[in-house]
Amino acid sequence: MLLSLENGLDLDYDLYNSKSSVDNVLIIPGLFQTKQDWRPVASTMKKNVCAINLRGTGQSTLGNPIPPFTNPPEINVMQLASDVFEIISHLKWTRFSVLGSCIGGAIAVQLGLLMRGRDDMSITELVFVNASVLCPSQGSNLVTTIGKALESVKDGCLDAQFMNSLSLSNQKVSPFQTSHSILEEYLFMIQDLNLTDQLQHLSIKSTVLHTTGNKMIAVHYGQMISEQLGSKWIPFNGRDHWLHLTAPEVVAKLVS
Repeated sequence: MLLSLENGLDLDYDLYNSKSSVDNVLIIPGLFQTKQDWRPVASTMKKNVCAINLRGTGQSTLGNPIPPFTNPPEINVMQLASDVFEIISHLKWTRFSVLGSCIGGAIAVQLGLLMRGRDDMSITELVFVNASVLCPSQGSNLVTTIGKALESVKDGCLDAQFMNSLSLSNQKVSPFQTSHSILEEYLFMIQDLNLTDQLQHLSIKSTVLHTTGNKMIAVHYGQMISEQLGSKWIPFNGRDHWLHLTAPEVVAKLVS
């Protein structure tokens, strides 16, 4: 599905509806993840689920330039959280949980900050899966992986071979539609990312799940989120960053 906004921005999302449920869950994928990759999780939940593609990935576009500039605005966490808010408003959800993976966790935090003080809608729960709210450097290879992706992207896509090389499992990862310039913008955004001092301003029930041997985003980044928010902490034995593919039933059960 596409939500088209007046600024020329198209936001790509899928809906999984449970007729018997009034519970809503928003899934924010991380970089190199698509809404399609989250289908095993979304289809398992007995809830109303919306999974999105981030701006500039999949069928989600960058929007139009803002005059006098000739290029679309640079990608940043505030902008991505605002995109998510546009989708939530379109769906007319007033209460919902948010599941953020990888940098999707930082976007979820920014969304929570944007929505503070609203009495017309609220986030009931934040769930972080192998996520970080600051640039993962020590013991992590996310930035290095983006560098490799910049060398590998062709014809607006990272093919299945490259994507599958990122996973330690036998699960097939969907091709990732993006461009060299957009990946560069995400790289710059991640290198400047640090929302750690903002976590203290959130008072939302939260859960953190992180693989203990994760090389993409090391486990101490998940522990930091848990400690700052007072979250329920769930370490998961293994190394795979793609738990939504390798253990979808575990991830699906995280949202209460």
